[in-house]
This record gives sequence, C-alpha cells and structure tokens, in this order.
Amino acid sequence: MTSMLQRRRGRPSRDRLAEAADVIARGTAAFPDGSLRVDWKRLDDPEAGELVALVERCASGIGFDTSKLAKKAAARFERLLETACARDEGWFEQQRQDTKLRRDVDALIVKSRLPPRRPRYEELGAIVLPKLWTFTWFEGEPILFLQHIALLVAVLAQLENGRSLAPQSRIEGDGDTSELVVDAKFGPVPISIDPESNCTARWTEDAKHLAANHLLTFDRQGTEIRLGRGSRVLALTKART
Repeated sequence: MTSMLQRRRGRPSRDRLAEAADVIARGTAAFPDGSLRVDWKRLDDPEAGELVALVERCASGIGFDTSKLAKKAAARFERLLETACARDEGWFEQQRQDTKLRRDVDALIVKSRLPPRRPRYEELGAIVLPKLWTFTWFEGEPILFLQHIALLVAVLAQLENGRSLAPQSRIEGDGDTSELVVDAKFGPVPISIDPESNCTARWTEDAKHLAANHLLTFDRQGTEIRLGRGSRVLALTKART
C-alpha cells in the first residue's frame, strides 16, 4: 500500500507523459511556430503530475480545450505548459492577441479588395416596395390587404412623378414633403383604372389604415384630403439614396 501511494504521488508514468505530450502537440499544431514540444525535465514531479492531470481533464478530439477547465485551472495549465516548453510567462495570451490581430488585418485586406458600393440607378418615378410590406405582412394575420397595396402604390406613384391623376386633385409641395391633395368625392385615382371600385370602394378607411402603419400621412380638411409619405416610406427612401 505504501509503495502504491508513493507511486501515485511521484512522477506520472511514461505512458501518461507521452499521451499528454501528444495531446499538447495536436492542440498547438496550428500555432505559427508549430506544435509545442514538452520537455518534462523542466518540471518537477508534482508539476508534471499536475500538468498531466489538467491535460487529461481538457483533452478533446482536436487536442485540448481549456474551456473545459475553470478559469483558475486554465491559467495554471497555460503557465505549466509555458514552463515545460521553455516559453515566457504570458506566451499563450500573446498568441491570442496575435491571432486576433491577424484576423483583423485579414478582414481589412478582404474589405479593401471589394468593389465600391454599387449606386442604385432606378427609373425616375419608379416605386420600390420592400418585402416586409408586400409579402411578410400578408402572412398569418395580415397587416395589409391587396387594396392597401394598390392604394399605396397609386398615391406614391403620383407623388414620385409629381403629377396627380384623379379629377379635382393636385400635388402640393416638393421633394419628400410633397402631398397629394384629393377631393373626397372623387378619390385619389381616376375611375378608368378601377372601374368596378374593387380597390377604392373604402379608400378613405384604407388610407387611414396605411397612415396608422406609417406608410402614408392622412389629413382631412373639409372635402379635401391630403396624402403624403409616411415615416416608413421616408426611411426607406433615405436608406436607398
């Protein structure tokens, strides 16, 4: 029994030392200077035993993984390994910093090789609607119906082109603050493009719904209704220019 206890407290067996050295070599193979080679003679018996035990605790398929160790144990593992491999204290931390620096430099190099951001050349007066409004909001409990999209396109098209289409309507203002001013009796589009009123039967309620979702602005003054770009449309326009 005494002999067995002394053996456990002494230096690890050659097989355990060899296995630990192999794990360390595999775990450091990707280092710029290549795998670390352990010189067990640089450690006394207790230190060698401690390092072998730590290696066995954090061994993994790629070598070793110090995230398996508590913070204090991981720091001790690195310090013992630095000693056993004739590396200065803090060598592992320096390797991490160097690796991060190389990654940052590589990312900058890749970015420098990219072509400049492509400007968007869209036809003057064109309307561009994002997926959120024309697809995502149709799923599940829809936020918009088809008549909402039709009305939105009709109003924005007139604003973008600076020309109204409906009887008794006009464009006031300029740029992104312009408004389509319509007569509530005639609505925002001519009857010729919606003869059956499929999309405009409840256009005032639909316009209010679009305003509630910040796609249009809605302001009624007597028989006149002023329709402008909502904050969502303005944000989209700004992002695309």
